[in-house]
Amino acid sequence: MNRIVLTVIVSVISSVLTFCICIHWMLFQIDNQAYNSFTSTGFIKKINYNSSPTLQRTYYSNYSEDFIRASKISSPTVVSITKIKNNSHQDLSEFPGLKSDESNNRTWNSRDEISSGSGVIVSSDGYIVTNYHVIEGSDEIQVNLSNKEKYTAQLVGVDASTDIALIKINAYNLPAIKYGDSDRVEVGEWVLAVGNPFNLTSTVTAGIVSAKARSIDILEADFAIESFIQTDAVINSGNSGGALVNTQGHLIALNTAIATPYQSGTYAGYSFAIPVNIVRKVVDDLRTHGTVQRAYLGVTIKNIDSELAKTMHLKNMAGIYIEQVIKHSAAYDAGLRKGDIIIEVHGRKVNSAPELDERLARYRPGDPISLTYIRSGVEQYVQVVLKSINHQTGIIKNTHSQSEIRKSFGAEFEQLEVVELKRMGLKNGIRVTRLFDGVLKDNTEMKPDFIILKFNGEDVLNDKQLHEAYQKLKKGDRVQIEGIYSGGKRKTVYAFSIR
Repeated sequence: MNRIVLTVIVSVISSVLTFCICIHWMLFQIDNQAYNSFTSTGFIKKINYNSSPTLQRTYYSNYSEDFIRASKISSPTVVSITKIKNNSHQDLSEFPGLKSDESNNRTWNSRDEISSGSGVIVSSDGYIVTNYHVIEGSDEIQVNLSNKEKYTAQLVGVDASTDIALIKINAYNLPAIKYGDSDRVEVGEWVLAVGNPFNLTSTVTAGIVSAKARSIDILEADFAIESFIQTDAVINSGNSGGALVNTQGHLIALNTAIATPYQSGTYAGYSFAIPVNIVRKVVDDLRTHGTVQRAYLGVTIKNIDSELAKTMHLKNMAGIYIEQVIKHSAAYDAGLRKGDIIIEVHGRKVNSAPELDERLARYRPGDPISLTYIRSGVEQYVQVVLKSINHQTGIIKNTHSQSEIRKSFGAEFEQLEVVELKRMGLKNGIRVTRLFDGVLKDNTEMKPDFIILKFNGEDVLNDKQLHEAYQKLKKGDRVQIEGIYSGGKRKTVYAFSIR
């Protein structure tokens, strides 16, 4: 009996051992085959990023390849702009360390060269868009292309309301950037900033769109339009006027301003750019008409907040509240009135004043637009024919060019900034920057840096107004020009008769 039990136990143990050995051998064979297949040439080629076209393209398309392609496309279209300001002649005896006999009353003419910023080539025949503040007050504008060629540019026109200027160089077959569509730009989208910060030419930085329709109250011009695209792409001094492009290398905005701590002028996390749909319209106007054809709705508006929504018993805070409708304006003619809430322009929703300004900035006087608005809780629709600020629907002509004004007076003028006017305690005035042979030089002892405040008793706001007033005079009429010199307080009057 004991022998039988022992035999059974030995048999069971042998069977188990045999089964285990078989299973182990089978697994070994499977592992060995798998190892051989893993180490085969075919499989290594599939997982090797350097060898696999499919996986390599997928990996880079989200990162490097898009950025590299966009940089190659956009960089040649971005230029460096240098503005040159000619200082007036100065007596060397004014400087310490020189005796009067050493100076011998000699004069000198210095040229302050300021590397101001960047620009973007928008047509192959030499048109370049930049910021107005980049070229403002310049006596000469120099353009350096990415291939190191240098040109002197001519000013075509400016629009202070959007901080845009258009210049032109005498060159052809240039690499021009392609326009994108700022309406299709999304928050979170990758973008590249291309420019010349700190004179570091053709610098490219990357970031994402942080916000749209951002107003930062930086433009001081009347009826300023601020609806910036905000990005965290690094931008510094010298980037102004440069390109903000998408991953296709298309222009989506013009870099204009940065958030900077304590006015240090260095990047602090956010930068702001003018949407290309505004840039494109301004450029077209300046090329075609010499001045911007700005359309106005003719209303004063207010963003809707929770307090206003509660007071007006509104269902939500969508749209823009009309506080006032100006008589004879486009809105007035269309029947809009105080208390209406604009919610759409041409089918696109608007929820803030900057968004509405941006939409209207794309149109010209005489253009019809559709508005959707809410009145007394009821949604309504109306067609509006936009007008100019003077309530006209026709094209505004640039009647007097800078060359005509210069020819009339034998002088060049500079518009004074609001900050400078306030600093000097003035409410208006234009500065004489250069004098040539002509009316002023022949009839007065006026010197450069004279600020004209009044012309025949009328306040002078700009050079075009001055030119128009002068053109109305006839031979024998008297001219009286009142003003002060920069830094002085005593008024000076120049008077003469038209010969």
